[in-house]
Amino acid sequence: MRKLADSIIAAFAGWSAGLIVMACLHLRWIWRVPRNAIGRGPWMVLVLYAIISIMFVYTVWAAVLVPLYLLIPPRSILWRWPVCTVCGGLAGAAIMFVWGRIYYPHAVDSSRYVMLAAVIGGVTCFTGSITRARLP
Repeated sequence: MRKLADSIIAAFAGWSAGLIVMACLHLRWIWRVPRNAIGRGPWMVLVLYAIISIMFVYTVWAAVLVPLYLLIPPRSILWRWPVCTVCGGLAGAAIMFVWGRIYYPHAVDSSRYVMLAAVIGGVTCFTGSITRARLP
């Protein structure tokens, strides 16, 4: 049960990092959104992103992270934080790239979302490796 709780914390850390990076990257654009365009103002853009991204992050968490968290032995080299962070970043970017090509094959610029997914994957795996190291 503690492993599951730690993996939830890791996914939440990755999702939070994604929100922070998204807010920083799109801050100028968010302030240019007219107040009556989306709900009550520019912060509604972040709220919508948060809702959409939490569904995506926790779907990947349930399908990928939980099985890996439970099946990879604790002494594996994959649990060392540098290795885990790089693997998570690459996996996040790959998942977003494939998902984007399947659902939005004619998208003009999806590179920012691939980079954002790499940050989310890297932070998630970094947090997962750090919390995993304290488990018996």
